[in-house]
Amino acid sequence: MVGEGESARLLVQRLLSRPDETLARLRGLTTGKRLLVLGEPDDLPWSDGVHYLGRDPSAQALYLPTNLAPNVPAALLQQAAQVRAGRGGPVALLPGASRLVPLADAATLRRSHLQHWLEAVG
Repeated sequence: MVGEGESARLLVQRLLSRPDETLARLRGLTTGKRLLVLGEPDDLPWSDGVHYLGRDPSAQALYLPTNLAPNVPAALLQQAAQVRAGRGGPVALLPGASRLVPLADAATLRRSHLQHWLEAVG
């Protein structure tokens, strides 16, 4: 899932209400005022304004918004996204102006990091 701006702040607040055991099963990364969180659906909170990401069975390294469907084969889109992102690992294609985010640096969520990010973005 991905949240930006206010939706990211709301997402962090929801995540901070989760037990440490749940946070330990999630991975994430931040880019500016954007927060991406990866994990199993049962561990992800419901949060207004976020985009939920999913994977096609033929393109397991490509995360796409679940409310959008590509008009090209997912495997081909994954290959193009990885080349454009300059990495061979997992990549998220986010809604909007074709924003690609490499996910190789996603790390286990830690309460202290979430709190620090929340304070930094205001």
